[in-house]
Amino acid sequence: AFLSAEKPATPGRVFRLRGARVLLTDDNAINRQVVRLFLQPQGAVLVEACNGQEALDLLAVEAFDLVLLDVHMPVMDGTEAIRRIRASDMAWRDVPVIALTADAMSGDRERLMMLGMSGYVSKPIDQGELSDDAKDLIFRRARTHRAWLDRPVPDDLLRRVYEPAAERPP
Repeated sequence: AFLSAEKPATPGRVFRLRGARVLLTDDNAINRQVVRLFLQPQGAVLVEACNGQEALDLLAVEAFDLVLLDVHMPVMDGTEAIRRIRASDMAWRDVPVIALTADAMSGDRERLMMLGMSGYVSKPIDQGELSDDAKDLIFRRARTHRAWLDRPVPDDLLRRVYEPAAERPP
């Protein structure tokens, strides 16, 4: 089971990921559908891949704010995909990547973070955890990479796009 009802996103704290481009990579169509149900209502734009090679191919031609990467997939698994992403000389080598995995044994999180993952969400996916991690990583990257943009992005714009709706002034 991929879906977790243990900790749904707190009402009033549904993060608005309006316009955030997310590359969702998982070989299981039901898993992809569940993540879509979690993130699309928050405004995220999802593009799907079924394995690590498809993810690399998409990264080469499209810009993404975040990659959600299953660890166990055919063709190319998530560990090989993250190695290639981080070793790349392309601009997307620094894209935040959250591992989506059933690997929840002691040391699994640390092992995946050492490989270059930016975050880790174990299956079954906790909606609140996924939303929080996605928002935090996208917001942190947007603030860090602002200097690279042609024009500065004002703090109030970043807040309107990435802060929880309940904390944003009307």
